[in-house]
Amino acid sequence: MKKRLLLFFLCLSCLFSVFSAQAEMNTDLESTADRVKNLIGGVCASLTGEQEMQSWISSSLSSAPAADWYAITLRQMGAYDLSSIRDFLVSSFENTSPKAAVTRQKFALALIAIGADISSIQLETDQTIGAQGIMSRVYGLHLIHNGFVSEMHTEDEIIDSLLSIQFEDGGWALSGSIGNVDVTAMTMQALAPYRNARADVQAALDRGLSLLSKLQDEDAGYKSYGVSNPESVSQVVVALTAMGIDPFSDSRFIKNGYTLLDALERFKLPSFAFSHTLGGAESPMATVQTLYGLVAYERMLEGKSAFYTFDKMEIAPASHRVSSSVPAYKWIAAGAAALISAASAFVFFLLKKRSYKNYLFIFIILAAFCAFIFLSDFESAENYYTAPVQRENRIGSVSLEIRCDTVSGATDQMHIPKDGTVLPATEFSISEGDTVYDVLIEACKTNKIHMEKSGAEGMIYIVGIGYIYEFDFGDLSGWKYYVNGQSPSIGCDQYALKDGDSIKWLYSLELGNDIS
Repeated sequence: MKKRLLLFFLCLSCLFSVFSAQAEMNTDLESTADRVKNLIGGVCASLTGEQEMQSWISSSLSSAPAADWYAITLRQMGAYDLSSIRDFLVSSFENTSPKAAVTRQKFALALIAIGADISSIQLETDQTIGAQGIMSRVYGLHLIHNGFVSEMHTEDEIIDSLLSIQFEDGGWALSGSIGNVDVTAMTMQALAPYRNARADVQAALDRGLSLLSKLQDEDAGYKSYGVSNPESVSQVVVALTAMGIDPFSDSRFIKNGYTLLDALERFKLPSFAFSHTLGGAESPMATVQTLYGLVAYERMLEGKSAFYTFDKMEIAPASHRVSSSVPAYKWIAAGAAALISAASAFVFFLLKKRSYKNYLFIFIILAAFCAFIFLSDFESAENYYTAPVQRENRIGSVSLEIRCDTVSGATDQMHIPKDGTVLPATEFSISEGDTVYDVLIEACKTNKIHMEKSGAEGMIYIVGIGYIYEFDFGDLSGWKYYVNGQSPSIGCDQYALKDGDSIKWLYSLELGNDIS
């Protein structure tokens, strides 16, 4: 009898332990989910200020840095009306027509995500897939997975090409033979949807997982070019959730009791924006990448598709649709000219000056004016090329240099100079209050160098110089400026120059970490 009672209490104790462990696990999961929810809410509040989210989307999203990535993230967050940003991105794509393969692919991916009608967009997947290294395969696979059609490339072909360039350590990179955290994670994100259909894909992903676990620091974070950053952590989070792995509880990614969520939170600022480096300033790219990593986790918890799998959505009516690459103001000018010509002809008719020569003269003038309008390239003051600015109240001079050494040997594209020199060190006069941006505008105008920007005054961001754009060579690539060898933490249109300053605009593959 005593033995039976002892056995009963032992069984009861085991059951109690199991239930206690399960309750503790559920509590931990709820705690993590709450932390993620609070972080997402905080980031959104930092973006919108006192506005409602929908109001911010409709009025301000198009001018925000990394607007396309915020649009994808918001689309995967919930039922927002994204018609305003959709129309803006369609218009931008049709008017700028970016030439770089990866830029075109990412633009199209954003348009697909937010429900744009892409039938009129000439993406030319047959030419872009594989045209710009591994990232053009990664984004090409995302596009085909989400319904984009290519006549020359199949999913299996792209998958085979990605598997064939996996390194011995289990990773992928833009170059070399050692796996890089970001490129490995992004490649795994693209391959993840095919893991159940192909055993070789699952094997490759398993090798990638092992590498990502090994590359973690003791505090569960990641370094890119020796610098801890949240973007790398977020890319790993997106990769793990795409494979159905809980990134914040999987034992392979917990180091010394720290999780990937702990690693992300270290970069959170009081405003709930995120910095690229510990103790650094707010970074739009770090903020948006952290946000979409958190959104990817929430989607996994809710049983939804992976971050880069875009389920069908109802497309809200477009507020406008740009069907022509000809700017609207040219049509308006031509229309006004036609009305004036018609009025002139009517006046001749009333005055009984009805000779065909009068009407022919009006027609010739109208035709010449329309030809001038449509064949001339009118641009804003920031985009057209002109003579050097004649400055008043000159306070000195600065030098400016533009280089792209990081990609000069990585591609055979004609617009990328082989020696990496977009503009050699050149001297420019400055007046009181002139900024780095002011001098860049003058340099590009004077030397007929292409330049594109985004953002409103006070938050201007340089998207491309010399037709070399941000993200052309990976999600961390883009232009950075340096003054006297230092990378300022403020926007280029906020940095006031002084006599003797040396400015360099350099193209980076790793958010500046690859520039010494």
